[in-house]
Amino acid sequence: MGLKAQAFKERLSVADVFAKSYFHNYTLIGNAKTFRLSRTTKNQKDFKVESMVHWAENSDYSILCCPYFQYPQNKNQIYKQALNGNVLLFSWEYLYLLLDNDIKETTKFSLADCWNQSKHISQNTSIADSGNSFMDRQDEFLKRFVGLNDSRPKYFNLFKRKRK
Repeated sequence: MGLKAQAFKERLSVADVFAKSYFHNYTLIGNAKTFRLSRTTKNQKDFKVESMVHWAENSDYSILCCPYFQYPQNKNQIYKQALNGNVLLFSWEYLYLLLDNDIKETTKFSLADCWNQSKHISQNTSIADSGNSFMDRQDEFLKRFVGLNDSRPKYFNLFKRKRK
């Protein structure tokens, strides 16, 4: 994708991955999450969004990646935390979408707008609505970013389970 990535070997109090753009002078940290499917309730500590803000002190972007269907459907503290700390709530499905469409950085194309979605969304979100899910808005952004024209492309239905 045009990023030089390094996985951290430590498992406590750090992100999983550090990456630097080969072409555009930015860095990011990423943290991958999986959850036991039998768990019906996840609390905000499971996602570690606030920790991501702290871990990203020396990076331009912070990305949390987990299965799309694991993000809370409606209102949850993690959405407000992500907007306040500019943490991208990414998903395995989004990553697949980028890879399957061969989206990668070049000297003329940067992924920075993708990694900066929480900042863009926060600029158009009221304080009262900051705890609401914004995943649908990210879906729309990614479809435009990748250049998909259908209203419900196969990528967004390929892995997602219907959330209740």
